[in-house]
Amino acid sequence: MKATNLDESVVGLVRELWPEAKWTEAIRQEWRARLAPYPSNRVTRALRDSYAEASSRYPRLDDVMSRIRANASVPRNDWKDGQPDMRDIERDHKLARQKIKDAPPEKMHRLVNLYRERVGTMLPENVDEWKRNQVMIAVALYEIL
Repeated sequence: MKATNLDESVVGLVRELWPEAKWTEAIRQEWRARLAPYPSNRVTRALRDSYAEASSRYPRLDDVMSRIRANASVPRNDWKDGQPDMRDIERDHKLARQKIKDAPPEKMHRLVNLYRERVGTMLPENVDEWKRNQVMIAVALYEIL
């Protein structure tokens, strides 16, 4: 089996976390071959998670690989500091308001009635007077009409 390049920071982390582990050349090559295709930050995170929950003094490749795959399936959060970008919210709000304004009168009448039935409150007659949450709820209801 041909040895594959693996970021040296990953190799160093494995040695640091599991200093007692003894590696045969075959095991070393297997780890390199299996981990090398993944970005080093994902491998590092998986190694640290595996170490934190380890019940053994030796690393387990199957555990590390499971954690790499599990970490990959988590959707990326593009928000800064856990908050959405206000420009995106404003853009979505304006598009939603315009969609409602462009609705034919018959559909608008059905929308207002559906809103009253589902939410339990009346909407102001002028769409420009609707609050942001009213617009977003209304556009969601508009989609099901």
